This record gives sequence, structure tokens and C-alpha cells, in this order.
Amino acid sequence: MKAFTLLLLLIIDPTLILGEWKIVSYPAYEKLISSPRTGDLDPDDYLKSLDIYNLYMDSTYYLFTKDTLYFTDMKEGSIVPKIGKWHLDKDTLVINDYKKIATYRYLIVKLDNEELLLKGILENGIVAKTPRTFKRANEN
Repeated sequence: MKAFTLLLLLIIDPTLILGEWKIVSYPAYEKLISSPRTGDLDPDDYLKSLDIYNLYMDSTYYLFTKDTLYFTDMKEGSIVPKIGKWHLDKDTLVINDYKKIATYRYLIVKLDNEELLLKGILENGIVAKTPRTFKRANEN
């Protein structure tokens, strides 16, 4: 019975992820810009890092369609629109970025009708400590 319950926990309904998601929290970056070490930065560099963070938070979204993902990324302080293919592998979101010819993996910590929490998975398999939080965008 335990094995059956565990199997159910690993199965995520892929239709739940369909639609647009907007980032609302990125704790790793928030911790970085609020750390005491930021006091060592030149004031202009600190303001630039805050501007980049605000741009990221204002502009980052994922739009999942049947098998295509439209999303944004940062490059050299600018927002870059991207497109890729996505699929779920048990509790992991796999994104194949067509523009960069790269694959990204995220552990799905939570997925329901309103919230999506993702922890990045590094190439060596290490999972990030804190998840990025996305909220479902209002569908009009």
C-alpha cells in the first residue's frame, strides 16, 4: 500500500501546469541582494543589481501550452524572450530551450491551480535549497 501511495505522489497532472505563470518570489536572489555583503558594493553597482532584480521580477513568466513553453530569461541585464519544449518526468519539469540549445530541470515542489514552486536542478543533480514561486496569471 505504501508503494502505491508513493507512486501517486510522483504523478503530477500535466494539465495543471498549462497556462501562464508569473514569478512572485525568488528567495536566492532576494537573499543575495539583502545580504550584509552588499554594503561592500559600490552604490551604483548595488542600485544596478536592484534594477536587474526588479526587471526580472516584473518580466519573468512561463506560458505553458500543450507541449511548447514561452518564457523569459535574463541576459546581460536585459529580458530575453524564449521558446522551448517542455514535459514532466515524474516530479521534474524538463525544459528544452530552443534558443540556447540547452535543457533545464526543475523539481516541482508544489503545483496546484494557483501556485507553482520550482527548485532548479544543477547539471550534477544537486537541487537548489529554495524554490522560485510562481502564481497563475489572471486569465481574462
